[in-house]
Amino acid sequence: MDENLKSLYSWFDIKRDEIIAGHENERVLISDNKVLGYFPDERSAVAEALSRGLEPGN
Repeated sequence: MDENLKSLYSWFDIKRDEIIAGHENERVLISDNKVLGYFPDERSAVAEALSRGLEPGN
């Protein structure tokens, strides 16, 4: 696993309860240890990521 992805996952794991509180059944877009938004489905989350110039795993 890429070091950046490992770091991001570690951050997410520490903040998991805080990040998902009130957002059950939604997808969360995160990058650089920040929540960028919540989405009703994976398709809209990926579209937003691409519109921000992000690639999967970033």
